[in-house]
Amino acid sequence: MPKKITKDSKKEVSNSINAILETDIDWTKLSNVDLGKVVQLVNHMDEIAMRVAKRKAKDWAQRKASDLVDLAAEYAFK
Repeated sequence: MPKKITKDSKKEVSNSINAILETDIDWTKLSNVDLGKVVQLVNHMDEIAMRVAKRKAKDWAQRKASDLVDLAAEYAFK
């Protein structure tokens, strides 16, 4: 079950990304990297991205539907 995304979890992901970016990881020595944590981080980022994309698509569709209703009303009263 995916955990609920909150401001704290977004901040946690952001902090994790920054920590990874600021760390000189020797990718030739993967024993230095907890691959399980990397996979969890990537999956969590993907989940956040999907939710944001769905929300934006829904908002866009609602705006377009509203625009169409406004146009229909405008033509109906001409």
